[in-house]
Order: sequence, then structure tokens, then C-alpha cells
Amino acid sequence: MKFTQFKESIRNIKKSFITWLSLAVVTTIGVGTYFGAYYYSVSMEEHTADFFTQTNYSNFDIISTVGLKEAEIKDLKNVEGIKDAEGTVVLDNSYFITEDDKEEFDIELRAISERVSKVDLLSGELPQKQGECAIFPELMEKSGVEIGDYVTLKPDSKMPNGFQKTSKFKITGTINHPDGIEVNAKNYVFVHRESFDLSKAGNIYSYILVDAEVPEDASFLSEEYSKAVKKAIDKTKDKLGDSGYVCVSRDEKESYITVKTDIDTIRKLAKVFVTAFLVIGAVVVVSAVTILIDNKKKLLGTMKAFGFFNREIVSSFMLFSCTSVLLGMLMGVGVGIVLQIIMKIFLGPLFNVEISWFEFYLKPFVIITLVQLLMVVVTTIVVMMKLVIERSAIELMSGEQKKRRKKTKKKKSKSKSLYSRLILRNMRTDLARVLTSIIVIGGSCAMIGFGITIDQSLNKMTYCSSTEVLCYDVEVAMTALSKDSDADKIRDNLKKLGCDYKEVVKKTTIYNYNDREKYVTIVGGSEDVYKDYIKLHDMKGSKEFTPSKGEVYLGNKISETGGVSKGDSIGIYDNNYKLKDMSVTGICKNYMGKVAYISEDEFKNIFGSDMGGENSYKNTENLKFLVRLNGKSEKELKNLMSDSGLSLKYDSTRKLTGIYATMANVYHLTVYIMIILAACMSVFVLMNLVNIFVSKKSKELIIMGVNGFSYKQQIGYLIRETIVITLSGLSVAVLLGVTFTTPLIKIIESEDLMFKRDVNIWAWIFAVFFEFIFALIINLIAFKKVKKLRLFDIMDM
Repeated sequence: MKFTQFKESIRNIKKSFITWLSLAVVTTIGVGTYFGAYYYSVSMEEHTADFFTQTNYSNFDIISTVGLKEAEIKDLKNVEGIKDAEGTVVLDNSYFITEDDKEEFDIELRAISERVSKVDLLSGELPQKQGECAIFPELMEKSGVEIGDYVTLKPDSKMPNGFQKTSKFKITGTINHPDGIEVNAKNYVFVHRESFDLSKAGNIYSYILVDAEVPEDASFLSEEYSKAVKKAIDKTKDKLGDSGYVCVSRDEKESYITVKTDIDTIRKLAKVFVTAFLVIGAVVVVSAVTILIDNKKKLLGTMKAFGFFNREIVSSFMLFSCTSVLLGMLMGVGVGIVLQIIMKIFLGPLFNVEISWFEFYLKPFVIITLVQLLMVVVTTIVVMMKLVIERSAIELMSGEQKKRRKKTKKKKSKSKSLYSRLILRNMRTDLARVLTSIIVIGGSCAMIGFGITIDQSLNKMTYCSSTEVLCYDVEVAMTALSKDSDADKIRDNLKKLGCDYKEVVKKTTIYNYNDREKYVTIVGGSEDVYKDYIKLHDMKGSKEFTPSKGEVYLGNKISETGGVSKGDSIGIYDNNYKLKDMSVTGICKNYMGKVAYISEDEFKNIFGSDMGGENSYKNTENLKFLVRLNGKSEKELKNLMSDSGLSLKYDSTRKLTGIYATMANVYHLTVYIMIILAACMSVFVLMNLVNIFVSKKSKELIIMGVNGFSYKQQIGYLIRETIVITLSGLSVAVLLGVTFTTPLIKIIESEDLMFKRDVNIWAWIFAVFFEFIFALIINLIAFKKVKKLRLFDIMDM
């Protein structure tokens, strides 16, 4: 590049600094969002994968009522696709009781495994012998115990007497485990193997941890990984047979689902908003370069007249656009680092995996930089070809436009006012600026509207679930410490408190469809339950269902994520892990969880045949009370039950707990960040476009002033066009909102949850109002230049 060209490029940057900076800012926001949100999800995935590798997290578990002996477990290593297998003891529905019986906590009691799904010691020591245990830091904080304290661990009542050698345990340390990677996960307590007497259970293991052969470089979220695990599961089933066993992959474990869902959530939101930012950014780049070159036509004509080659003229503008993009890329890295730090602060504490404060990946940075540079180079060349290279120096210096086709007939409209004619002329002759303004205003408004809609659709999910489906206040359930006789005490207390209630039976099991197995919660209820307490409707809400014997209605998320449709046959595992086939009667609306609804008789048919007694299927594990408080508080209910010596679980229908609470935090934070970035983009780009508009109209405004137009009239002339453009952009945003709200919400929903999918009218009213006022303020700030215009300024134009 010649020195004169270099000087001209620097002069362009100085004279059009706002335009140059706006290009950099648009690049910054798009790239920063990607480097921030998307890179955080990549970092989270990598650190989680490292933790899984460190603990050799089982790829799937075998759960069996028949059980396997040590020799049979060793024989599993010969199955194709399996590297290792280890039997362990897992006692669900157990209890953790602090000293002096002060507090009780539901736990899952486990024996520490040696090779597969190992624990990670955080503080203290691992249990070395019988009577020692290690717990998660969250349980230690909730219970108030410390290392060295003694606690009571009460096992599942189904286990034979003497299976657990002692009930008193000393806490020796705190640990982490892949099944408890999410802080709101189930309470796990790990003890030494010597704490159990396997001879009492026939020296068999009912829980086997399996390390499968998966591609070394495959992400645990990838399809390649899933296929390898499924292949190993299929071979295992061939080996063990279909009866009495079930294989549970990571995808069916709550804590793993939370991590996977949150990584997926951040990526989905990032992709949606980044795509919007990049599309708007591309439009802004194209229009800004077009406007800049169009405004420099006389200068470019002079350069042509002095003998500059076309390539030299083009290169002088390359520096302008390329330096802007490079600056934007560097600032984007900075913004990305800030966003990663923010997400680390707010989302990091939700997981028991340490994630870096920020990560930088050179390869994607280089690729994105080259793509951005290529875009501006091609844009500059195309625009220069159209506006400069194909035209002579005389045409450019005179400011003449290319001749257009003559219209056959020109009609004069007497109805249009002077302002209307001027506005239409301005919009027609300055189409690039007008279209860019409309796209920026519409895009920013749409992102704000979508962001608020997504945020509110998650908030409304629990309300809609509790009013449209679960029409009660609290679900009361017995625990591992409860007795069957406690059910009568619960009924008496509910009547005493004046609460209405219905009883249902509920069990989490596994369903099989097309050889894929996933967890499902089976709910069994009477006709009265489905009429008043659990209302089942089709997705449109026009039909109401009441399951009869032999019928099963699936929640819509099972249908949407698993591909199950009405009339399909699914298998449900009973208590002995034997499949019982059922034909799907219908699909019903369900907001939270993967749920299947059946009649109480059908529940008894599936889960009551081997349990003895007419009503044995209504045991402490399955029986739930759906309670309407009738003005009483949940606290009053808990106090009354506690005073009666009952140990119960309470699940409010209007509260997000566990996986849902964690995911809600991820959605809220990511959406708020995107809304703020959309507003920032709107500020810089609109300010640049309005400044260009005012600069182009300066001569016209000066002449209007000389001819007696007041400052208010000049501003009125400008503001009318601003309002037309702003309203056009807002109309585009509303059209996008009406068209894409439901499809977009479906894309970002998790596997277990259905958000409120309707268009949120108030969200779009706020977005339109905010963007309108926002655009108006920016325009009025820029319009202050008009007051400073003087007649002699024409000489500089």
C-alpha cells in the first residue's frame, strides 16, 4: 500500500470514527457472546469429562432383582464392548439421622467402589473400615455435622436383618462423586464395603457398575458416545437375558441429566442469540461500508482522476473495514472473558466440578477472524465494483446517479404533504441506511422480546402445571422410616387440619420403546383423582382424559423426545424388572417430568402381583397424598405431622426443586446477558446510523433554516422519518415474535420440561415500548447537532 493510500485510510477512520467504531462493536457483541456463553459450555463439558475420567464414571449400571455373583460379574468383562464391571451395594430410600435424633435426611446409602465410579476425596479421609462413612459437603452443611461426628444410617427396610452390620457411623471425610455432580442432587452417603454382610443376601450383587468401551476422543454428549454405550448394553442384554435385569445409562441419572441439560441449555441459547447477532452484524457491515463508500464518491472520483488504480482505491477502504473487524475481535475476546467470569460466579456454585475462570481456544478464534475478514473484504470489493469501479471519474465527481429506467407515467399526488414527500424521497434514495435501521431495531426488539418470553415461559411453567394439570397444593409422601400404619395417622391429621386430599400410587420405573430404555414416573389414580386433582388434556386443551384399566396416557415430553405416539406399544418394567407391554391410549399435556398416567387397577396389575395382599401395592414407597390446603399453610401441615411423630416428604406443586431450580438459574442468567448485549448493540449501531443521516441532511437542513423553518420544524421533519423507520422495525419484530415464539421455545426446552409456549403479549409490549423509547432517545441526542448548523458550514460539505 502506498503511503498516500495509508494516509487516506487513516483519514477515513478519523472522519468516520463512529461508523468504524460501530462496526467494531457489532463484531465485539457477536463474537463476545460466542466466546462467553458457548466457550463456557465447552469449558464446563471439558472439566466435567475430566472428572468423569478421573473417577472412571460408569457408562451404565445393571440393576437386578436376581443379582449376580462375583464370578458372573467377572464374566461380563468378556462381553463385547465392556472393559470392566464391579458389583457394589446401593440402598435407596435410606435415612441419615444426626446425633440425638435431631434431624433426618433422605439418602442413598452406597458402598465405596474400587475401580468404577470411584469417589473423589475432598477433605479428611475415606472410610477404611466398618462403621465409617463419607458424605457430600452439601449434606454436611445442611445437617450441621462435622468430620468426627457420629450419625445413624438406617437402611432400606427391604434388606434382610443383619445385612448392614451397624447403624452407628463416624464421619471421616467429605467426598465428591459423579452421581452427585450437581449440588441439588440426592444425598449420597458412602461407607466401606465391610459395613455390609453380603452372605445375608446370598453373596450376590443387585447393582453392577459397568465401564464400557467408548471412543477415546468422543465427548460424553456426542452421538458417537451414545451409540457405543447402546451397543454395549445390547450385548449385555444378550448375555444376561431379558428377565430380571435392567440397564441404566448415564442419561437416566438425575445429576448427569442436570449437567447435560445445562450445558445444552447454554449452547442452545448462545446459538440462537449469536446467530441473531451475527446476522444483524453482517447487515450492519454491508450497509456501513456501502454508506461510507457512497458518501466518498466525489473523493474517489478525484483519486481516479489523479491516476489511482482501482486496486489502490479498494485497498484504501480495506484498512478501514479490516482494522475495525480486528479491533472487534480483540474486544470480543475481552467481552467473552467477562461473560465467562460472570457465568462462573453465578453458575459455578451449582456444580461440584471446578470450572476455569475463563478459557480461550485459539483455533475457533482464528477461524472466526478469517471468516469476518473475508466477509468485509468481499463486501468492500462488491460495493466498490457497483459504486466506484464501474463508473467514470467524471460521474463520481459530479455526484450523478446511474440512469434509471424512465417510468411510463408519473402521477402527482396532491394528497401527500411536503413532509411525507420528503420522507419517502429520503427513504428511497438512502435505502441501505433505512433497511439497516429497520433490521437493527427489529432485531434488537425481537431479541429482547424473545429473551423476556423465554424467561417468563420458564417462570410460568410451574404455575401452569399447578393450575392446568396438578390441581392441588402439596404432595405428601412417606419415607424409608415410615410404616404402613402411618397412612392412617396422615389421613386423620389431614381431616383434623381441614384439608381435602386424594390418594394416588406413584412409582419411578423404566419404560422400553424400540430397544431404548428411559426412566418414567407411573401415576395410578382413581376416576375421582383424574377429574379433580390431576387433569389430563390433549395439547390443545379441548379433550379431557380419564384412564381406565388397560389404558396408559403419556406426558407429551415422552412423545416429543422419545418418538412415542398414540397406538404405539411400550414396555413397562414391573418390580421384578420384567416387561409388561401396553398400548399408548393417548398423549396428554404435562409440564414437568416424564410421566405416564394409568388407572389404580392397572397400577395394581403391574406392580402388585408379587407383593402379597390385596392392597400391598399401596406400600409406603408408592402411596402419595395429594393435598389441598384450603387456606392453611404448608408450615402448619408440616408442624402437625411432625408433632404426630411422622417423618414425611413434602413437594409443593408451585416450587422448582433440584434439577429444575438449577436449570432455571442457567436460563435466567444467560437470557439477561443476551438482552443487555442486544441493547448495547442497538445503542452503537443506531447512534452511528442517525449521525450519518443527520450529516447527509445537513445542507438540506441549513437551507430549510435559511428559508424560515424553525429548529422545531427541522427536528419535526427528522423525527417523522425516525418514527416511520422505528415503527417499521418494531412491526418486523412483532411479526418474528408471533411466527417463531413457539418453535424457538421448543428448541430450547429441556428433555423433561415443557415451558409455556404461548406468545407472551406483555413481553412483546415491553420490548416494543422499550425499543421505541430507546430509539427515540438516541435519535433526539443525535438531532442536537442540527442546532449547531450554520450557513457557512455548507462550504465544508
